[in-house]
Amino acid sequence: MISGHSTYWQIKERPYPSKRYVLIFDKYRNYDGKNPSITEYDSLDELHEEIKLLNEYYKDTPRPVVEKKRYRTETTYSFSGDAYFWGYIVLDFETQKVIESGNDGINIHYQYGYKKIKGKTISNNIKDFFFRKDDEIPKNYHWDIGEYEGWLQYRWGDGKNAIGYAGEPKIKNKNKYIEEEYDYEGNFEGYLPCTLEEELSESEYIDAGNTLDKKETTSSIADMLGEDNPLLKLKFD
Repeated sequence: MISGHSTYWQIKERPYPSKRYVLIFDKYRNYDGKNPSITEYDSLDELHEEIKLLNEYYKDTPRPVVEKKRYRTETTYSFSGDAYFWGYIVLDFETQKVIESGNDGINIHYQYGYKKIKGKTISNNIKDFFFRKDDEIPKNYHWDIGEYEGWLQYRWGDGKNAIGYAGEPKIKNKNKYIEEEYDYEGNFEGYLPCTLEEELSESEYIDAGNTLDKKETTSSIADMLGEDNPLLKLKFD
């Protein structure tokens, strides 16, 4: 497995979590969040007890001070007076989501750099980074160009590989409607397609003072149903 697409657990050879909830806590300066505390829980009640302790213990930690911030360049901080960032996130391995985060969040070594995770919204890349199991991709697998993006779409997107996918078929003519046809005993026989335009044109023709020859009007329908069919009598008698 090339390091660029390894998971959070594979990078440091950590065991994949066996419990539903995982609390990851870390304190760091700049990008050196290298020694996180990782705790697994079966229930949120137990997990929240640890969060209370963390918030109480670190609440008075000095905050880093911004030294330099330029447009499109990295912000640099002063960490004098034992200042540092600290925070946590909570992973739910059943729903495969980040369900909580606190203070500054955490800083992770992601691909070839670092990325701060703060908040509940994460991209498909980060979902794959945290939640992909070790046996989903063969060990030392070599990804072709663009293949990893296809995997993300398949595993964490809509479940379909985007390449060549045309989507669901569309209804081309919205004016069509279907009229059901039944036999004398009420059993379904099939469909009789008509159009709204045909119904309207007939009504307008009659409203204008014209008359329709019953025989001529019903000839095509009579061919299918028979001239003595009750449906024709209901419509024209």
